[in-house]
Amino acid sequence: YNSILDDKSSKNVGNSNRDNEDGNRDTENNKDKNIRAKDIDIGNINTTTSIKNVDNRDGEEDFAVLVDDVSLEMKGLNDFPGPYVKYFLGIGLEKIQKIAFFYGTECTAICSLGLVYKCGGDVCVITSEGRTEGNIIVSDDLGTNEFGFDGIFQPKGYQKSYGEMTVEEKNEISHRAVAVMHMVEKIKDLGIFMK
Repeated sequence: YNSILDDKSSKNVGNSNRDNEDGNRDTENNKDKNIRAKDIDIGNINTTTSIKNVDNRDGEEDFAVLVDDVSLEMKGLNDFPGPYVKYFLGIGLEKIQKIAFFYGTECTAICSLGLVYKCGGDVCVITSEGRTEGNIIVSDDLGTNEFGFDGIFQPKGYQKSYGEMTVEEKNEISHRAVAVMHMVEKIKDLGIFMK
């Protein structure tokens, strides 16, 4: 999406792993000139999804802000932890594996994106979602690309966990990649931010 948004764009990136995952790596062949990571103080967010919090920049003249939120729904736990996965990860991957062993390994990784931008005198919002079905794997080998639940999440139809995949492999199938693809389609369909 870096080729679609103009130079007034920014995205709120809480960590470099997320920035790498959406394909905006600062490499020789992929200079990200249009999107810049920017820390934005939007206060404490206590809702179940970031989509409810994306229009906090109404006072600015021209802007586009892209935010994301990730959920992990474990079927055996009635879709818990959902959007609280970041806090759930605090117990450690090994304990999550033990819980999955007893309650079921089937789960869904979800990425919700929200793009807020100034359109005329209004603030407009576009949302998209990407979902990847999979399982929590019970294994001692958590892979090398450990980020969040990557080491224990294995997408259906694949023999590797996200943590065992290269960044390029993961970017082809991940919940975030699917959400970004849907967002780009919506932006193109609306004809906004086109150069």
